[in-house]
Amino acid sequence: MSGATRTYEMDSEIRGYHVYGSSWKPKIGDLLLTDREASNEDDKLAVAVYQELSIDKKKIVRHLLVEFSRIAAYFIENGGEISGKVTGKRKHSKGPQEGMAIPCKLCWTSSNKRHVKKLDALIAAERIKIFRRYGLNV
Repeated sequence: MSGATRTYEMDSEIRGYHVYGSSWKPKIGDLLLTDREASNEDDKLAVAVYQELSIDKKKIVRHLLVEFSRIAAYFIENGGEISGKVTGKRKHSKGPQEGMAIPCKLCWTSSNKRHVKKLDALIAAERIKIFRRYGLNV
């Protein structure tokens, strides 16, 4: 990315314990990398979360929330980067997609100021749709 970068931060979760099981034991402070997972047949917009094993080796340990995968995929495809940090212990997640989740803080970074400004509105709109779909208070 060239020029000044802009960052949008949000509290979130990563999921996929049922798929990846205990192949990764997350610790608070662990750094997270993400990238599109175009080969995912179940979700063409999937964004995988990676654990860096060495400079040139990484493995998928989870996925970003499916609720935000469309936005995240678009953001990455347009030059943005999403990284994160584990902020809590594995827990049972309540809401639309229950299951095991790992709390994290995601940092969406881009040199395109417009993309970062749009993120807040897009993510807020997606959360409202999710809440309404499941009869939760907005």
